Amino acid sequence: MSNSETTIDDRSVRKFSEELWRPLECILRENDKVINGVKEIKTIATWYKEAGEHPDEVPSIIINQCIDKLVESVQPYFANYLIDTINLKIKLHPDNIEVKVLEFDFATKPYIEYVKMVNKAEVNKIRVTFSVNLSAKLEGVKVVSQPRARQFFIDRLTSSLTVSIMKADVSMLSMPIISLRQSVELCNRKLFHLENISFGTPRG
Repeated sequence: MSNSETTIDDRSVRKFSEELWRPLECILRENDKVINGVKEIKTIATWYKEAGEHPDEVPSIIINQCIDKLVESVQPYFANYLIDTINLKIKLHPDNIEVKVLEFDFATKPYIEYVKMVNKAEVNKIRVTFSVNLSAKLEGVKVVSQPRARQFFIDRLTSSLTVSIMKADVSMLSMPIISLRQSVELCNRKLFHLENISFGTPRG
């Protein structure tokens, strides 16, 4: 993930991150049948049923776990990336700064691992890797420097989101096998926007 040392104010950025990545949750829910139809996901569903989960509830369990893990992985990484991008672009200094338009691309490959245990020993593991690509345009960016913090204000964020399942790695008795060789596209350049965004970071 990111090696950024930027410290984000969790309270101010949490709502922004949740709003920004809500479309990712919607995309996963809209494609629940596609995701649950992937061969390796069907294998995972079998594991859940063997563990006693009700068959009718397994598809929802898998989708909810995908949403929780992917959003949990992507949110903090993107928050740091956004701050670093703004800082690099406008080269912050003690005075307040404004920029009309700022465009950037963000890409990450989060994954989820499912492990089958028998008698407390790992016998099978499937790692499902996703590709998340976001192209964004920020309008009306303003940075206000204060003695102990910097406040960021953005009038409008317009972006397009592309999401796919890249691959699924299946391990049996520690022998890795890549079984999904062709990616499964979940959405291509889905457009969305946010307005009146604000958050802060402590001054370094």
